[in-house]
Amino acid sequence: MIRCRRSLRHGQSLVEFALIAPLLFALMFVLVELGIVFSVYIGLTNSAREAARAGVAYQYASSSSGTPSTATVDAGRSAVMNSAIMDTLNPIVDISSVSELTPTYIYDPATPTNNNYRYGDKLTVTLSYPHALFFNFFNAGTITIQASSEMRLEPGGF
Repeated sequence: MIRCRRSLRHGQSLVEFALIAPLLFALMFVLVELGIVFSVYIGLTNSAREAARAGVAYQYASSSSGTPSTATVDAGRSAVMNSAIMDTLNPIVDISSVSELTPTYIYDPATPTNNNYRYGDKLTVTLSYPHALFFNFFNAGTITIQASSEMRLEPGGF
């Protein structure tokens, strides 16, 4: 009779594992996704910082036509920042152009007070990325990961 009871308990651990396994796998899946989201955030933060650094160190190439307009200098600075973003972006972020990150370049003050090169003004670079959760397997939706960096523009461009 003792042997009969042991044979009934033989599958107990298999049943317990079958009950707990989905919870363990779900927890593992969530932890992996959190790691990916954190990696994307760190990558966006790095790219925003590098874009801000490229923007504040941008030196406008002098032309013979005189002093350039603020819009001309800002367009050149924007191109340099876009290049810095694409060069330093985390490989997990799957984009084909910078516009998919919806970069925002904000100058403070918006209008330069005494020069077209804006030196002394603050430049804030903000990047936003819509990240699909769980590799978009379950249509879990997306979250917007946002990172920004702010630096003061350096003099130059003469």
